[in-house]
Amino acid sequence: MSIIPAPVLLESKDGEHTLVDQVRIACEGKGTDAVGQYLANFLEDRYELQADVEVAEPSGLSCDGDILLTRVTEPLDSLANLAVPSEAYELEVTEVAIIIRAMENHGLFNGVQTLIQLLPAAATLDAISLHCVKVTDSPRFGWRGVLLDVGRHYFSVPFHKKFLDAMAFHKMNKFHWHLTEDQGWRLEVKGYPRLTEHGAWRGREGPSYGGFYSQEEVKEILAYAAQRFIEVVPEIELPGHCGAALASYPYLGCRGDVTEVPVHWGVHEDVYCAGKESTFEFLEGVLKEVISLFPSQYIHIGGDECPKTRWRSCPACQQRIQEQELEDEYELQSWFIRRINRFLAAQGKQLIGWDEILEGGLAEGACVMSWRVSPFIPMLSLPVL
Repeated sequence: MSIIPAPVLLESKDGEHTLVDQVRIACEGKGTDAVGQYLANFLEDRYELQADVEVAEPSGLSCDGDILLTRVTEPLDSLANLAVPSEAYELEVTEVAIIIRAMENHGLFNGVQTLIQLLPAAATLDAISLHCVKVTDSPRFGWRGVLLDVGRHYFSVPFHKKFLDAMAFHKMNKFHWHLTEDQGWRLEVKGYPRLTEHGAWRGREGPSYGGFYSQEEVKEILAYAAQRFIEVVPEIELPGHCGAALASYPYLGCRGDVTEVPVHWGVHEDVYCAGKESTFEFLEGVLKEVISLFPSQYIHIGGDECPKTRWRSCPACQQRIQEQELEDEYELQSWFIRRINRFLAAQGKQLIGWDEILEGGLAEGACVMSWRVSPFIPMLSLPVL
């Protein structure tokens, strides 16, 4: 039996369970019917089975062929001590029934994904047989994320749904949505319309490339993810990797001379000006709209690969260094991140940044996402991904 990720415990049993063309899915517990409907839709779409979802009375199995999804009211000893109890489950396939038990609906959903993995891949069969088995499982890690960079390459809404389906199938629970880059700004911000009118497109001298997501499309993707127990974490890059924003509103840069969205990869020297108050008015306005859209407690701000060349020659940035009594441009970046961190914290959000946010001092309460080998990581007492 192939289950991905490998479960904590898998016990093969004698016998088989057969699903016929009409299946009753009984659901016990608050919110379990939504998980049951997800499974019913899968069985109907993949195998053309008629699947009916019912709210079951306790111990409400009534006939062969039933699938029971039950959210237990008391902690199960077999699940309570596992790594992530809220996402743990028991799946038991017997000759007379399929039973999934969990303490939370997310655990039930994970159990459903395991059941789907045990089903045959063929799209249509007269009857579907499963080997009898008992699976006890929990994720090892609370954060199981996948990053999709739509800044450099635009992907459609239907693609996002397929992507989220693949995440759910493998029990991933965090969708890291990289929405802004030098090469493209993908999120509609109503207060700053040129971000998508201009910043979402590159290569204007020839065939342009790009696209963006309206706020209604974002809500559609968020709802689709939530149905699959996936948290969407938006990334809005700052202070670097912001060429598309600078092209849309050139005053945000130190020199004000970026007018076209970059078409080349790499690290670009033009970054947000840390010395202008207008920079922070813009960023806070953008982040307010981001916060209004995304329910996640986390907002990723990038913070990586920010060259200091422009800041070193910018009078406004040098004045900021003097006024804030900072040692150098690295401390200026730390001051920049701390200021954004205070703003996000006041909105009840937690900042995440790549490990460059350690340079010059770490903002209080920030979470570090490490993409490099850093000597500072083992010394941190703060959350690290």
